[in-house]
Amino acid sequence: MKKYRKKIISPDEIDEMIDEQVDDACRLKHLEPVLTCSGKMYHQQGHKGMAHGMKFDSYWEFAYYLYQTEKEGKIVERNTSESIEYINDTGKISKFYPDFIVAGQYVEVKGWLRPKDRCKMDQCWQVQFVFGDDIKPMIAWLNQHHKNWRDEYIQTL
Repeated sequence: MKKYRKKIISPDEIDEMIDEQVDDACRLKHLEPVLTCSGKMYHQQGHKGMAHGMKFDSYWEFAYYLYQTEKEGKIVERNTSESIEYINDTGKISKFYPDFIVAGQYVEVKGWLRPKDRCKMDQCWQVQFVFGDDIKPMIAWLNQHHKNWRDEYIQTL
């Protein structure tokens, strides 16, 4: 799994990544889940849901959780109470609640970058950020070894 916080990325490269992802987000935000040809529901990134007695903020969070517990054999806890303070993109102090705690390490699953995410990445060195390029191989593994995993995710409002 890549650890982007250790990779040096120029501010221009980050701004370009944010612009691309914002464009994608704007294009996708009005789309609802759609039925595939096989009749199964496709859940897009960003839709809240439940599975295995846990709440997830996105489909990718669920994929990360399943992969880490099933393939890697790790204990993945949902972080519901531990926050980290950082200075947001407007210069104010904000609280950040990383998604998971895995072996004592905070983990945040990101579908796309927003300006405040860049601030979190720069300041929250104790958090491992996991992006789409990290999640896609996990989804491929789940598709091969846990074929009905998508059906376990139930969207909530």
